[in-house]
Amino acid sequence: MSPYQAICRGPAVSNNSMHPPALPEECEEVYSGVETEISMNTTDREEVKNLIASLSPASRKGAWWKDSLPIAIIMGGIGFLAYQFVPALITSQTSSMAGDIAVLKNDVGTIKADVSELRKDIKDQLVKALEVARRQAENAPKGSPKEHGALRFGNTVLDMARTFGVSIDEPVLSSYGRPIIQAGFTAGSRNGSEAQIAALTLLNYLSFLNIPRLPAIDPSHGYWLKDAEGVRDAKLSGARWLNRTPGSPMKARYDTIGSNMQYDPTGPDVFMITGGEADLDNMHIENAVFRDVHIVYRGAPLDMKSVWFVNCTFDVSPGPRGQQFADSILAPAPTSLRTV
Repeated sequence: MSPYQAICRGPAVSNNSMHPPALPEECEEVYSGVETEISMNTTDREEVKNLIASLSPASRKGAWWKDSLPIAIIMGGIGFLAYQFVPALITSQTSSMAGDIAVLKNDVGTIKADVSELRKDIKDQLVKALEVARRQAENAPKGSPKEHGALRFGNTVLDMARTFGVSIDEPVLSSYGRPIIQAGFTAGSRNGSEAQIAALTLLNYLSFLNIPRLPAIDPSHGYWLKDAEGVRDAKLSGARWLNRTPGSPMKARYDTIGSNMQYDPTGPDVFMITGGEADLDNMHIENAVFRDVHIVYRGAPLDMKSVWFVNCTFDVSPGPRGQQFADSILAPAPTSLRTV
């Protein structure tokens, strides 16, 4: 085998070694350090001479274009890649990606439409169910098991509406709620606790509906409220509405009825009571937000103006003032009520 007819490649040399690796067996004969006589016939000698002559400088004069041709071909190929193939590939990939995004957007839009339609269907079914509960409660004998069953069914419907985040329209709630509130807060009512539980469940749901209705708060103005009468385990603070009229304080107030409170024109527009529990008996409250608060009202005098109940729960005693309080919650927020 002639050396120029085959190329022997040994294993790669390690960067950590000072000695080359051992040659493969098939290469030992070609690269061995041992003197070995290689016989060459006359024809081979002539062929080698001609090959050497063809590689001499003299024979290559005027053949510069032969050397430049491969380079030109390579540079031409690079130019084609840079200016035609790669941009075309990018355009193709971008178009494909844009198509995929369009399909994805279409799928998302379809899903949103399906969810919206499903939510509408759920709302329609819940409205129908609430109307059925109202009719059954009205037509059943007072205090009868049939009436109690209708009230419990109404509670279930409102609980489902809250779970699914469904906002039942105000006319439907008013139609259902007014007789429920009247029955629930009439002292000595024959349907007793079932009607009261139904009325409180309604108040809880109405407060839940106020979550997205609360006006925006200005985050750049915050106030610390030291304490509030009748409030336990709550976070107390003051704030300003984001879209307030400059120079027009809302006169937030939280104190007992009969207190001579002095308004601070540089103070907050609204008091924020978050979490915990609040007893509203004998309180004078103006421009306040109760959020995630357990509200207790036992029927004592109460003076409220522009008060928000957001995602609250209620414990309201039966009686005329309890019914007044519940009716004020049923009306559009914010709540105002004077039972003094």
